[in-house]
Amino acid sequence: MTTDTDSIISFPDSKEIEAQAALWIMRAEDNDMSAAQQQEFQTWLISSYKHREAYTKLAALWGSLDILEELNDHAAAVDHQQSPKNTAKTSGPTLWERLIGLRPFITARALSARAFSVSAFATIALIGILGLSYQIINNLNQLHQGSYITALGEQQTINLPDGSAIQINTNSQVDVTYTETARIIRLVSGEAYFDVAPNKQKPFSVYAGNGVVTAVGTAFSVFLNNEKIDVIVEEGSVALASRPSGSNLSETNSIAQANSQPQAPLGVITAGQKAIFEKTVESLDMVAPATIQRKLSWRQGRLAFAGEPLAEVVASVSRYTDVTIDIDDPSLRELPIAGSFNVGEVDAMIEALEIMIDLRIERIGPKRLRILRPENI
Repeated sequence: MTTDTDSIISFPDSKEIEAQAALWIMRAEDNDMSAAQQQEFQTWLISSYKHREAYTKLAALWGSLDILEELNDHAAAVDHQQSPKNTAKTSGPTLWERLIGLRPFITARALSARAFSVSAFATIALIGILGLSYQIINNLNQLHQGSYITALGEQQTINLPDGSAIQINTNSQVDVTYTETARIIRLVSGEAYFDVAPNKQKPFSVYAGNGVVTAVGTAFSVFLNNEKIDVIVEEGSVALASRPSGSNLSETNSIAQANSQPQAPLGVITAGQKAIFEKTVESLDMVAPATIQRKLSWRQGRLAFAGEPLAEVVASVSRYTDVTIDIDDPSLRELPIAGSFNVGEVDAMIEALEIMIDLRIERIGPKRLRILRPENI
């Protein structure tokens, strides 16, 4: 025997209807419903006698005479809308009374007499609503999806429902997809710092370029510099893997692609290590805690340097501004620089270079600078 599933009638969930009724009661209690919400409420009332029955019972036991009077107004509006000639009401039963079998008016004395039951039912109803809300929120904790983009010079922190957090650096894009079995992060461009909540049953994988960085519970940063992937591990450990060229996850169907694409394990790096990789691990270094703090100082809105070459300093500063900085003399590119600047403070860096290192800065346009040796001016 076969069954046509399209013909199956789904009965309404009474708990869901009660939750909806409670929500409308709270809105009515606050007296802040807009005209559109009032129309939505009226439509909800008309659509089912179960809606009207749930609202009436909850309103009666909630202990608010104002809500019941408003309910009567809505009931009158229902009669007015459904009467073919909009004739005046007679002394006979209203449409509301015929459908539910209840009088919409309940006196204040009757409500006072039921004070104890009102309080008890309101408490039970509130507990039920909170329990339902907790269940919904708990389910949502397992699922999450979003795309986050920072502009030039902007930074943003994303708190994920499982307790993990992503701090996104300037001019970057991160796409997040949580399912019941996987936490897939796609670093489309730029740099981000990941503080991962432990969950061995639900790995946290960051896809960047042609590489994958997977963690269970750890803290690390990933910088996609052209096609090179720069990883610094501050806590815990992460596994590195490569993927075939051109296999970057698209914005759609990322989970299916992530599960189907082959990965070549490259190894595991732990706290205090820095790696640059793509198809292979190109460099792996132990990094002192102070150096890690300096490398990650962008998280506090600072850029700190302790002997990095001028070309690297200029490249770092340029990520936070639309000002282009040229170094004409190749011998200047390796000049070691030490200093600390707020992100985006190009003028402060330029002033420091001019005073401390006796370099000259030539402004060749509103958004373009050139660094020169003094004798070349």
